Amino acid sequence: MSVQWIEHKGKRILYSDHRGQTPHQITEGAELSAKLAREVLEPEKILFLTDLEGAVVDIVTLAKIKQLGKEVYEPKCEKTAIVGIHGLNHMLLSAYNRVTGAGENQKLFDTQEEALEWLVS
Repeated sequence: MSVQWIEHKGKRILYSDHRGQTPHQITEGAELSAKLAREVLEPEKILFLTDLEGAVVDIVTLAKIKQLGKEVYEPKCEKTAIVGIHGLNHMLLSAYNRVTGAGENQKLFDTQEEALEWLVS
């Protein structure tokens, strides 16, 4: 599991690398990401990048991520970029973002480089 602060073009980004991980590993990483995000003092907002390429997400993990999203990520994140969601899951999350308005601050990308460029733009 790799959750860390990285820098891209002079901007600090909270990066959560879940490539190829199991649901348990993803849950642990999400909790660590939330802990680091909580440590950021108001009014500062964070840029967040998560990579789920090849990861396996189950219903329990999804529920935990949704809970942390409402409690931590939504109020703390200026922008969230997600890499590695494909096919039907990509379509469903994109539709959800459009309906809820989350799409303005949360976007899905095919590559980390695209995600990083959007985060710092």
